[in-house]
Amino acid sequence: MYYYLDEQKTVQGPFTAAEMRRLVKDGTIDARTPASEEGGSGWRALAEINLPEEAPAETLGGCPHCNAILKGAGVPPACPHCGKALHPGSENLWVNACHAFRQSFNYRGRATRREFWCFILFCILVEYGVEMLQRSMSEASQEVGASFQALLTLGLMLACLSATVRRLHDVGRSGWWAALPAASWLAILPGALLVDNCSESTLEAVAMAIVIIGFLSHLYILILTLRDSEPGENDYGPSLLY
Repeated sequence: MYYYLDEQKTVQGPFTAAEMRRLVKDGTIDARTPASEEGGSGWRALAEINLPEEAPAETLGGCPHCNAILKGAGVPPACPHCGKALHPGSENLWVNACHAFRQSFNYRGRATRREFWCFILFCILVEYGVEMLQRSMSEASQEVGASFQALLTLGLMLACLSATVRRLHDVGRSGWWAALPAASWLAILPGALLVDNCSESTLEAVAMAIVIIGFLSHLYILILTLRDSEPGENDYGPSLLY
């Protein structure tokens, strides 16, 4: 930390090296201003003090609101140019869930890990709540409840699919990887065609292979969704989501 004496010989500080450079740039102090560093031997002209070079600011990407290039050591809570909030990952479950649900048919852009998993948790809670409500209904109302639950499940599945695609984009993977678990189950087709021509042991081997392939594909997607966001901008847009 650094200090300096103003015109009234009053000690000002403490300041970081970056703040001292900014004061010089603003004209508040100059090379002849008496200054001292913490733990130093006394007051000297600022020009005699070796201020460490400021590390270059990391380019974080473009603001999704005003497209201004943002730089710094970390993502700020709001864009310094337009003032709008940046990443919803710092918000609560409800904010992330609403944000993801509004983008149910958006397969472009990126989604932070926090946004994605908050939405998944929200979907689980909604499904559980609707199921418990349906069980408490009368038999006459259960058919209507079942139809509503089916429509809700379909809507949540579409929203989860788009959220998964954007989460994969966030870690630098193509959204088509989200189709891997479904594609792995296509292995059932050749197995089904061979039912009449294969022995029981062969069918068991085919079934086991299908289960293993399905499990590994789901595990791979799970691992991808748990990864950190790629810093800065990648092929799918800036890392700063709103």
